[in-house]
Amino acid sequence: MLLAWNQVSFGHPLTSGYAFKVDPSMAAAHARGVLGLSWPGLEGLHGLLLSARRGLFFMAPWLILAPVGAVWICRDRRMARGWRLILLLATLLVPILLSGFSDWHGGQTLGPRYLIFVIPLFGVAATIALVVLFKWYSLSTGGKTVRVRIVRGLGKTDSNCRPCSL
Repeated sequence: MLLAWNQVSFGHPLTSGYAFKVDPSMAAAHARGVLGLSWPGLEGLHGLLLSARRGLFFMAPWLILAPVGAVWICRDRRMARGWRLILLLATLLVPILLSGFSDWHGGQTLGPRYLIFVIPLFGVAATIALVVLFKWYSLSTGGKTVRVRIVRGLGKTDSNCRPCSL
């Protein structure tokens, strides 16, 4: 469908709208590599993941556990192979590839505009990491009481882990 759209709109199926940028600096940026995508760079990776204006981990720090969860789930054969592969690619490969995009910052936006489509998968992988870490912490401390207190949050102080009023 995209190839047909490009044919009708731009006269060739492999020509996209990026070839018609009016701003010369933007046209030059999108002419680099393939549609502006070239070798990954540390500046783009830092900007997409860690920067204060657009960094995914700055906006949602708990998602930093996503790569850990993705690697962990790849070792667990209970999840379907396709899901394991998607989680691994989404959390590790997509940010690296997008760091090579000449317009990685996404213009005048707040947050990681180009990572929006993988944020739900980051959430799934980070949740898997949290579950594994909570189970490990519970086993290493020797009891269910500690795990329940961590998962359920504040206000649980008695030995039976019943909710206490705050």
